[in-house]
Amino acid sequence: MRAAAPGRLPVAHGPTARWPRAGRSQVIGMHRWTMGSLRALLVAGLLAAGLAVSPAASAAGPASGTWVKTGSMTTPRENPTTVLLHNGQVLVMGGVTAELYDPKTGTFSATGDMGAARGGFTATVLQNGQVLVAGGDEGSAATSSAELFDPATGTFSPTGSMTTARVDFTATLLDNGKVLVAGGEGTCATVCPPFSSAELYDPATGTFSPTGSMTAARAFHIAALLPNGKVLVAGGENGSTTLSSAELYDPDAGTFSPTGNMTAALSGNQITGLLPSGQVLVVGDHFATQPELYDPATGTWAGDAGSSPPPPAISTPSC
Repeated sequence: MRAAAPGRLPVAHGPTARWPRAGRSQVIGMHRWTMGSLRALLVAGLLAAGLAVSPAASAAGPASGTWVKTGSMTTPRENPTTVLLHNGQVLVMGGVTAELYDPKTGTFSATGDMGAARGGFTATVLQNGQVLVAGGDEGSAATSSAELFDPATGTFSPTGSMTTARVDFTATLLDNGKVLVAGGEGTCATVCPPFSSAELYDPATGTFSPTGSMTAARAFHIAALLPNGKVLVAGGENGSTTLSSAELYDPDAGTFSPTGNMTAALSGNQITGLLPSGQVLVVGDHFATQPELYDPATGTWAGDAGSSPPPPAISTPSC
């Protein structure tokens, strides 16, 4: 992460500039998809993809396959972080403020503020329904701080800090209830070297502790929990190099090991989801590249080499 002026989030410019990632949506990001509410799923997915850059959002009518208007957010946001809560509502966060989308009423309402203004952070719904918010940048520097959102009270409270200040990393809920934090980068003047280190958050103790390091240092990558309990980590960036490599984290051993490479190097705001087949679907930055499928049974990737043309790139306003 390039250093920004105090009090401001980093702003990207130029052909190689990158927008700070606003964390990954648990709905269409780091974990198994939850279909508790299709409307909530789609709204959260749109926000996570950075498509809602004004206080207006859309939801889809599943029966007709058409888009319909829904309520506006209480605050205009760019690249917010979103997660689907156990109660079916969607938590939307960015800066210091947060709000909730209720698919039953189609409305957003303000909820408690975070303890610190942050961007490029992760949000992970824990097994107890609370949301772990970790890392990111606080305007001029990466942070190691973390906090918990309690849907029952609508408030955020501090929890233990990460062992390393990180931005543009991944956080994945494991089957044992812990959260795997992997990679990312810190604060530097130009291009920051990414981390290969990883750590685990234990909700029982509210603390982070180191675990085995990845085989490759990476930031802006993806991670997905597989049906066998392992975590797939793939793509991302190492300095100016975009990565196609992938690896698997074994929670029982606490180690990473290589798996098959993607057919194309990918990094940025990728959208990742676990399909009912157990395969992992990865769609490139802002849908500009063909999707890829990872098959855990073979440890291999398959790109979409069909006859259909690539989906059109989606342009978003720039500052």
